[in-house]
Amino acid sequence: MALGAIGSGGPPPGSVPARILVVDDEPITARTLVRMVRHFGHEAVVAEGVEQAIARCSETTFDVVLTDLNLGGWSGFDLLRHLRDRAPEIPVVLITGYATIDSAMEAIQAGAYDYIAKPPTLEALGDLLRRAIEKRRTADAALPPVREERAEDEGFHNIVGRSPQMLEIYKTVARAAPGRSSVMILGESGTGKELVARALHRRSRLLETELFGHVRGAFTGAVTSRRGLFEEAHEGTLFLDEIGDLSLPLQAKLLRAIQEHRIKPVGGNEEIEIDVRLVVATHQNLDEMLAAGRFREDLYYRLNVVTLSLPALRERREDIPFLMSHFLVKYSRLSGRPLMRFSPEAERALLDYPWPGNVRELENV
Repeated sequence: MALGAIGSGGPPPGSVPARILVVDDEPITARTLVRMVRHFGHEAVVAEGVEQAIARCSETTFDVVLTDLNLGGWSGFDLLRHLRDRAPEIPVVLITGYATIDSAMEAIQAGAYDYIAKPPTLEALGDLLRRAIEKRRTADAALPPVREERAEDEGFHNIVGRSPQMLEIYKTVARAAPGRSSVMILGESGTGKELVARALHRRSRLLETELFGHVRGAFTGAVTSRRGLFEEAHEGTLFLDEIGDLSLPLQAKLLRAIQEHRIKPVGGNEEIEIDVRLVVATHQNLDEMLAAGRFREDLYYRLNVVTLSLPALRERREDIPFLMSHFLVKYSRLSGRPLMRFSPEAERALLDYPWPGNVRELENV
């Protein structure tokens, strides 16, 4: 590995180098990480497992801990939990070659400073070390408090990918899920916007009917009153797909509901108080719609608190083999047929295809 001159992770001139604990049971990986850490002018100490890492931490203090997730009988989570109890001021970074949204959720909820894929690039590790060391030395909180929830309950097992782009999506979902901020999910059709919306909240549903409900007699055919989606989703999450398709009058009503936490059913006189967390998605370019006057600027900024922009499948081709295996297993189980394999020629064809329909198209194939 050639280590170029990238100085983003090095200590400022005149400052004391940081002491980094590298925990990995693979000697080659450990040596690589040590070389990268020392490239930035920091001191590196190696531990081959959790027990040795705990012993090292009892002997001296560290500014940052870099630990592999899989460490034989123990895991990086065991070390993370130990350090959160004994030395919560130390940023712990989990490194894994098997990134999943479940493990990302668990890492963030357990208090990890960050969660990165193996092997990290020199530039990425340098930037991470700079931020983590700064956090350690200023004692700033790195992550918002979160509720303990099981990732399996969030439907995360349906989101597949290990690319850096998807890893960032996992971490953003993990941090945003416990809060009440509005979330805007961007991405082309088929990239998985609905799956991410489901992952953000256990009770998220794709809701496609009227927002505010109506009272009996509000219009011809309204023979009974009907609760709207905001009322149905009270104290829960409301997912609105293709938010860019809303008319300007309906955008105004939606903005009022968000601002005032109240709605008025069509034909009704009494307002209903609501507490709803909104998750919205669109494949359209809202910036262009704003410029053209087809989307309200005030509504945009109300909705755009946390943004997740899902990469197109062609932008994360390294995930295609994992998706292929995932769908093969899924449909083999559903059909009751033996698990089959792709031929090298078929796999190459799938890897080379541009996938304009993204993950949905791959699954259909």
